Amino acid sequence: MINSNVVVPAKAHFKMNEVCSVTGIKAYVLRFWESEFEEIAPVFAATGGKLYSKRDIDAILQIKTLLFQENLTINKAKETLRKAFVKQVENEPPVDTEDTEEIIETPLEEVGSISIDVAPNTEDFIATTPIQNMLQKLDPEKLDEIKSGLNKIISITDYLKTLC
Repeated sequence: MINSNVVVPAKAHFKMNEVCSVTGIKAYVLRFWESEFEEIAPVFAATGGKLYSKRDIDAILQIKTLLFQENLTINKAKETLRKAFVKQVENEPPVDTEDTEEIIETPLEEVGSISIDVAPNTEDFIATTPIQNMLQKLDPEKLDEIKSGLNKIISITDYLKTLC
């Protein structure tokens, strides 16, 4: 279903303008699709900008194909993607969660605390929490795997809700 003539550069994360360039989708369309399709789930960089993974780009290309080539409605495209994710989950090995144990075992009091570092002579600041520090220690590829696993669980849950 993915548009095979699109070349995605070999890197872990992409800025919005890079995603728009690679996929041929305008930024305002991408922002709308983010609100409609849970398969597009960018993470936020420390600077506040959105970063998209290769999985996000794959989802965008799938959505583009479903909407523009197959002429499906947004609701039909959502249904098609959910069914595809359910099939994909059934065929994939479970996600390795070894690296997430430290995050899961973090006391709630630590997760809620926030420290703010103010850069000298500027009004810029960076808000950090212990959970953000732990996430930064993880490999970006592992974070993508965890994110993908969570998105699959959400997709399956949503699909099962439609059956009830």
